[in-house]
Amino acid sequence: MQYILESPDNILKKYTETTKYNVSDSVLLDLRKQYFDAEYQNDSVELSKQEKLAKIEPFPTSSVKDILSLEGISPMDKAKKVYYADWVTSLTEAQKTLLSVEELIQNFNNYINQKQLQDE
Repeated sequence: MQYILESPDNILKKYTETTKYNVSDSVLLDLRKQYFDAEYQNDSVELSKQEKLAKIEPFPTSSVKDILSLEGISPMDKAKKVYYADWVTSLTEAQKTLLSVEELIQNFNNYINQKQLQDE
């Protein structure tokens, strides 16, 4: 785990610079994981929360604008991308810590369904 020797700021800068180029999503996701590991190396609870949320985030290497402009992506998946950050902020710290990934996914789906009903 050599990247722990790098500061989270350096890894984040590297990630930001890398997004400017046409690199594979796997490279970006690896840099993101490196950032989480470095940022939360002394806080295993926060690292666990961030890793769970990262597993749920839709299209993590694409912007909302990019996803909304793409053809062939379902309205539900577009809504998930649009409302992901709002959903995360609606969660309590206890929910982020104690709920499993599966439970968080169910919570997220319920949140999106409610948002879509409100938008109708």
